[in-house]
Amino acid sequence: MGTLNMLGLAKRIGARFLLTSTSEVYGDPLEHPQKETYWGHVNPIGVRSCYDEGKRTAETLAMDYHRGADVEVRIARIFNTYGPRMCLDDGRVVSNFVAQAIRKQPLTVYGDGKQTRSFQYVSDLNYGNQRRALQNDATAVPRTSLDEVLFSGPTQDEPKACLSARRNQKKVAGLMALMEGEHIGPFNLGNPGEFTMLELAEVVKETIDPSATIEFKPNTEDDPHKRKPDIGRAKELLNWEPKVSLREGLPQMVTDFQKRILSEEGK
Repeated sequence: MGTLNMLGLAKRIGARFLLTSTSEVYGDPLEHPQKETYWGHVNPIGVRSCYDEGKRTAETLAMDYHRGADVEVRIARIFNTYGPRMCLDDGRVVSNFVAQAIRKQPLTVYGDGKQTRSFQYVSDLNYGNQRRALQNDATAVPRTSLDEVLFSGPTQDEPKACLSARRNQKKVAGLMALMEGEHIGPFNLGNPGEFTMLELAEVVKETIDPSATIEFKPNTEDDPHKRKPDIGRAKELLNWEPKVSLREGLPQMVTDFQKRILSEEGK
């Protein structure tokens, strides 16, 4: 309903609409790596399906409003992104591992740990489409009002630790640059470097505490076995590709998490 309401607003005021979609639209993919032309492999009644199908529906709505009502839309399919200021306990694998290692807890790996993901450092999205945005400056969407909303500080009702959209200003800036380009998308925005969960756990251990242990638990239903973006389209049309490796970006996140966790514990 939120996407539908915002598309209706975009239609009424003549605004360009940015949909931050997700790699989850591919479900448990049979194609690897995943291109934007792949339609996905999603269980529509699975325990994870509400998010997957919700984003797929949002993309459908965006394209229907574009075709039927001439609303300008831009669609980005964002793969796993990590960095400073994420929620300490948001349930995502990188933040889970980092927080557990700092707290001297076992790193929880679900299943056999052989499932793969691709991890993108938040600042990499800042490079997306900036050259094209400058070329299209004459027709660019005015930034001021959106910047004020996206980059302002938290309101009294918003927990500071969970404001990922407001916190990750470089990420938002990259999406704004994409929005000012001429291509609708969808575009895969992610780092094609691929890691198993066990490999990720080892990198976290190397960075924080080599003596940390790993605890295995039963995997969740419909957990994708592999996830890796094909970013050829973004390279060609947006002049974009990620620059920061996991071993380069992770220490920045760790430093931030250490400060906040130690502060919570009163140390």
